[in-house]
Amino acid sequence: MKNIAVLGGGPSLEEDLKKIPDDCLLISCNHHAFQFVRADIMVYMDKPIKEMLGIIDNPKIRKIVHTQFFPKFRNTGHFGAWVASGMTDGKIYLCGMDLYQTDVFYENESMVWGGSENKEGEWLDVFKTCGNKSFIAVSGPLTKICAIL
Repeated sequence: MKNIAVLGGGPSLEEDLKKIPDDCLLISCNHHAFQFVRADIMVYMDKPIKEMLGIIDNPKIRKIVHTQFFPKFRNTGHFGAWVASGMTDGKIYLCGMDLYQTDVFYENESMVWGGSENKEGEWLDVFKTCGNKSFIAVSGPLTKICAIL
């Protein structure tokens, strides 16, 4: 069973990467993780922005684009977790998933996400959709939720 790390764009990502096993398959949510590692897969839901184009055009990196055929998710982190859940029965590490708790969102960008106030509840719905999988939040607010799964 291959372990997978789903890499969000939160400020904790750089430190979280130091805490996961070296043999994880890496799934980057959008392009943010590529400033630290060369991820194996990039998932995205948004219209590609300039920083994503070099990654999208690289034939060595697999890309998965969210379409209407997949369950409805509010953000790319949710989608990345769902993709990982279909790829392994091993552990799924969630890195850089800070749930927008600080004023720092993405390095080099001024993106604002208009998510709901019930971010933890949204993640519980994602975990239910993913079935009985072993999710491990490396840091941040999801650690409490993952501890009770």
